[in-house]
Amino acid sequence: MFDIKELTTAETGGFSGEAALNSMQNAHTFSLDLLVRESIQNSSDATIDNSLVFNVFYSVGKFRNDDLTPYLGAENNQLVEQRLNERFSGKELSFLEVRDSKTNGLNGEVLKSKCTNDTKSNFLRLIFEMGKGQEEATAGGKWGYGKTVYYRLGLGIVIYYSRTKNNNGMYESRLILTLIENEKKPDALLRNKVNNSAGRAWWGEKNSSTGDICPITNEEIIRDFLRVFGLEPFAENETGTSIIIPYINEESIMEEAKTGFKVSEEMLNRCSFLNSISSYLRYAIQKWYAPINNNFELRNYGRKFLNAYVNGDLVGKDEMYPVFKLVQELYSTAYANFAGKNYQPKYPILCKESLANYKKHTYKCGYIAFSKLKLEDLQGDENLLPPNVYMNLFDDEYNGMISLYTRGLGMILNYEENWINVKEFSLAPEELLITLFVPDTMADITIGGETIHLGEYLRQREEADHMKWDDDPAKMKVKCVKQIKNSVDTSVRKHFNPEQFEQHGESDMSEFAGVLGEKLFPLGKQSKSKGSGGGVSGGGVSRSEKRFNFFTKGINITNEGRIKVLYELELKEKASVAIKTKVSSDVAIDAEKWAEKIGTAYPLKVIGLIIDTQEKDNKIVIVEKNNEVLIEGDANKICGSFEIESSDKKLAFVIDCEEKKEEDN
Repeated sequence: MFDIKELTTAETGGFSGEAALNSMQNAHTFSLDLLVRESIQNSSDATIDNSLVFNVFYSVGKFRNDDLTPYLGAENNQLVEQRLNERFSGKELSFLEVRDSKTNGLNGEVLKSKCTNDTKSNFLRLIFEMGKGQEEATAGGKWGYGKTVYYRLGLGIVIYYSRTKNNNGMYESRLILTLIENEKKPDALLRNKVNNSAGRAWWGEKNSSTGDICPITNEEIIRDFLRVFGLEPFAENETGTSIIIPYINEESIMEEAKTGFKVSEEMLNRCSFLNSISSYLRYAIQKWYAPINNNFELRNYGRKFLNAYVNGDLVGKDEMYPVFKLVQELYSTAYANFAGKNYQPKYPILCKESLANYKKHTYKCGYIAFSKLKLEDLQGDENLLPPNVYMNLFDDEYNGMISLYTRGLGMILNYEENWINVKEFSLAPEELLITLFVPDTMADITIGGETIHLGEYLRQREEADHMKWDDDPAKMKVKCVKQIKNSVDTSVRKHFNPEQFEQHGESDMSEFAGVLGEKLFPLGKQSKSKGSGGGVSGGGVSRSEKRFNFFTKGINITNEGRIKVLYELELKEKASVAIKTKVSSDVAIDAEKWAEKIGTAYPLKVIGLIIDTQEKDNKIVIVEKNNEVLIEGDANKICGSFEIESSDKKLAFVIDCEEKKEEDN
């Protein structure tokens, strides 16, 4: 019998059991998928320093209700014991355990009353501090609500058992029982006559001086408790964590997965991984962690990998479904490039560096590995399901192309995106194209004078359901996510369809004008970036600054073969701006960078700027210099045209307008 601490509605600060469960923003993903994503991420975050492998074990077993409930009947509160006995006395029930090893366990302070703002405790974070996410840049997610999935699989009771090293460097076992439930449900275990339960409780050992509920540390008591589930304690110098979820309903859990799978009835019957919790866990491990699952190749690049087991059996790389084997090969290829080594993948895979550009800085974001192959080359003669079935995509939302990207540790975020321009690239029905972007999480990017790691940037850009990155146009000047997506699209299309990137050089100038009108200057698009300068690949509006606005109004081709551009420029106050060009590449290259990187004469020049109308009679100074046109004047609005002269018609380019500072002149 353990001590219990139950929260009342007056003690939660509004964060009751119902609120905690509702805070799980990823309600559209199956519970077992969420369990796998969350548990492996947590174990990875807790991996022992310098270990190149961590292990996660999933087990489904049976226990007897009457063996567990005596531990839940505290002297001052036997309500949960009574409720469970009323429903399940004499019955054998199911439980699910997730256990890891080669990890640090739930270390840190166990007394909340001893904590300060600087205290770091994995124990308190997981057990008590719902909603508080990880702070480390390499950790997986910042929201801290993913752990609520453990409470959704059963009746809300979750048992945490861990072995770790305490602050004195001694091995210590810790056991604590928790409950989070919707306190408003009529069958809530904590619901009482007063009806002030907050749906949250803990069982452990009460600290006599502080009143805090602490974990049980007595090894004998812990060993006896684990016998309820037929589980063994950690031994000798082992450290790790076991999460035990009793009272799971296997039938309802699998029914959730089956009803949410986006396939026909005939195809559903072929999905053998939907037959049981164990088979689904083996599938979900591959789906979300294919890059690192049993991928011992990663040791050669200083990267840790995962060994996952279900009911004692390893989910080996040779047993993985072919589409997930391909994902792993993409990941290994990318990481070989990180390490500057050669890797011979088992599939035809190409790898390109992904770059982002901001002002005069080029940022290395990671690597893009991609492969286009026929399904028969992927699946051989095996009677396997189509790839979109393993990805859980409807036929009508799948076109043979899928763009994947990973968190730092190697978890796939989702299977629902395609970053390749389908209007410019198509596949035959029997073909498959998969791209995988692997970020360099430790790469530095500078935003507003502050330098942060790309991993931290992407964590900030990860949406609350942990399934997507997206730029926040209101806050982020460096649109790394957008540029990463663009670099994936460009790299893939440029490799398979290089002629697309040469069409700007055709001698037929009327066709050239049409391409420019569509690609370079789509009217009506407006940019609202702040700062001084930067490129525009979207036309219409080229820049909206504090001191000026620049608009492109249209283009045509002159008899001499130049491009004539109609423009509107508004100077909001006295300013000097430059209209210039940038050659299109994975990262746009202006004249200065061209001289630095290429070393030949820059092939584009802005000339012949004319002012047709101006709002005020203020003097406007125009100077053609260094392949660009400089315009200086007081507050005014001018309209007119200028021309672009090109010595290489095969180059695609964009137009930019940026403010010139005194030091630039």
